Amino acid sequence: MSIQNFLHLRGVEMFSRTGVPLHVFRLSGCESLRHSHDFHELFLVTKGTSHHQLYSPGGELHEALELGPGHLMSVPLGWSHAYQPSEDFEIFNVAFAPQMLENWPRITERFRLFSHSPEVPTAWSLRRAGLEQLETQLQNVARELVERSVGYEYAAPAKLLDILVWIERLDLETKQKIKPELVAMVSQTIVFMEQHLATSIRLEDMANIVHLNETYFCEVFKQVTGISPGRYLMRLRLEHARYLLLSTVQPVTTVARESGFTDPSHFARAFKGAFGTSPTRLRHTREQS
Repeated sequence: MSIQNFLHLRGVEMFSRTGVPLHVFRLSGCESLRHSHDFHELFLVTKGTSHHQLYSPGGELHEALELGPGHLMSVPLGWSHAYQPSEDFEIFNVAFAPQMLENWPRITERFRLFSHSPEVPTAWSLRRAGLEQLETQLQNVARELVERSVGYEYAAPAKLLDILVWIERLDLETKQKIKPELVAMVSQTIVFMEQHLATSIRLEDMANIVHLNETYFCEVFKQVTGISPGRYLMRLRLEHARYLLLSTVQPVTTVARESGFTDPSHFARAFKGAFGTSPTRLRHTREQS
């Protein structure tokens, strides 16, 4: 199936049922044709099995997995996926709009869950205790959205944040414990990146800050963050550009330049690959709201 032919789902109708840009619900049995969406999606397999295929924004098959109870999947924004389930297949589905995270902008920069890198996993396998704990957390969010008690529009997003933090900690706990001094080095490098997004930053520049050779620096950085320095810098640049597009009236070309992109075409392609929409369309959507 070509990238032009699969479905693109919009969250507007889904979120109109809950009154907030968040929906948590159970889904069972039916096959899902390949589709993408303009919202973040997580799903937890609670019963049965399924063959799942995940495609990058460019249309390439990123991975094909056999899923079963305890598998937690992340579908990055702008990516597409499909699955062929068994008859008893059941999932807990979590869909939420990007604006849900605007109060916590660092999440998309720091949490592996929102990475668009092929080096970072999109699936986690939970043991029984973890499955039961996450299922209970999801039930609590779903209950808030169904009952709509006073303050539910604040309680449901807060409980979603608890879940996202729980998943991030779960991922970190599976990795080898890292020496604090290495974490400090990487943190120092990230601060440098954030302070110089509008300028050209070379690998040599980053390695020199912490007095390491480039090869060892890359190993340390990836050990701490899960991705390469270059990919991390790209994520910071794109998140900064998205912030400027939503919070300022600067022209798109200025936003690109202040985020470190010298080629507008490269900026547009990278932005759409990361967020599933073009910089111009995102700006237009904000102006209409």
